Amino acid sequence: MAHEEIAVERSPGSLWRNRDYLLLWLGQSISALGTGISLLAFPLLILAETHSPTAAGISAALQQVPLFLFSLPAGALVDRWDRKRVMLLSTLGLLLCLASIPIALLVSGGLTLAQLYIVSFASGSLVTFYQPARLGALTRLVSKEQMPTVVAQNEGVYSAVSLLAPSITGFLFSVRRLLPFLTDACSYLILLGSLLLMRGPLQGERPAGNTHLLREIREGVRWLWEHALLRELAFLWGYIELLLSGSVLIVLVIAQQHGISTALVGLILGVGGLGNLAGTVLGAQAQQRLSFGWALSVALLGYLLVWPLYGFASSAIFLGAVMIGYAMIDSAAVVVIASYRLTAVPDQFQGRVNSVYQLIPYGMVALGQVLIGVSLQQFGVLPTVGLLWAGLLALALRLLLGRKRLA
Repeated sequence: MAHEEIAVERSPGSLWRNRDYLLLWLGQSISALGTGISLLAFPLLILAETHSPTAAGISAALQQVPLFLFSLPAGALVDRWDRKRVMLLSTLGLLLCLASIPIALLVSGGLTLAQLYIVSFASGSLVTFYQPARLGALTRLVSKEQMPTVVAQNEGVYSAVSLLAPSITGFLFSVRRLLPFLTDACSYLILLGSLLLMRGPLQGERPAGNTHLLREIREGVRWLWEHALLRELAFLWGYIELLLSGSVLIVLVIAQQHGISTALVGLILGVGGLGNLAGTVLGAQAQQRLSFGWALSVALLGYLLVWPLYGFASSAIFLGAVMIGYAMIDSAAVVVIASYRLTAVPDQFQGRVNSVYQLIPYGMVALGQVLIGVSLQQFGVLPTVGLLWAGLLALALRLLLGRKRLA
């Protein structure tokens, strides 16, 4: 299907007068902060209850497993079902999952590992359904022209969460162990209320008749594969996520080699959030002032110029500056790529394509993190940074040399 044939449902007027969008955005923003708090509190609670890093690791893994198991069928089912109902049921399920932890702590004074593992797996499963439904709903609530601003606002929320959540979690957990989870449960209650107050439809008409789930999954994957630019952007997105996760490990190794204190390392990683916030603004501005092709080209050039600096960073100040610069470019690129994808995909394929876009980065990051760790140990920081830069260069050249597709 040609890109020119695809249109997003138009929503006239300012975003700040778009009642349904504001309800979703405000509810999701509060929920994102609650999720950021509980995600950090999970390993703290498990370590406090069991003194087992292995148990904490298993719990974290169980939150990710559903993505690999259910992502593709979840996307197909979200395209088949009513999006608002999916979001409501998923939010209610997440509320019950998180509320079970403070209830157990109050009633029995402790938790079993089985309960924590079940909550981790169930939460990951529910999010696998909620996210593609939410992204698809956004394309019905706002216009194509507003999408860069919408993506930037959402990225800004997650950047703010990354700055605020650690300190809030530490404070709440120190007061009482159940408070972070009670806070997240309350945030889901607020999101549930926001969803119930929304009035408009969150999807277009669906074709009548029952179809086979595997056939629907194949249709979504085939649609993405046949859209050459979106297919390449999917792999670029995955590689960008790999670089982002790899940069944390690289910063830790650099700090260890050059005697940078743990406190400074935390500050270095934290200031990246400032770059994220700046990048969301720049990304939205770039989309408004430049064509998609030029905006993506500028972002790719920024990646190629800033990433190699990790290989030469030896002081806390220089490392922090690189972290801010890279985070700024990364958030700007996310705004550019995500807004293009959401406006390019037809309404009936939003769930399936967004699920594939979720699956590719997780797969690349899971494998890539192991390879990055081996490379750092065997070859050191500079060769590892160089190898990752070479992969980025290859992807960038492939996209930039196909300029006609970026027009």
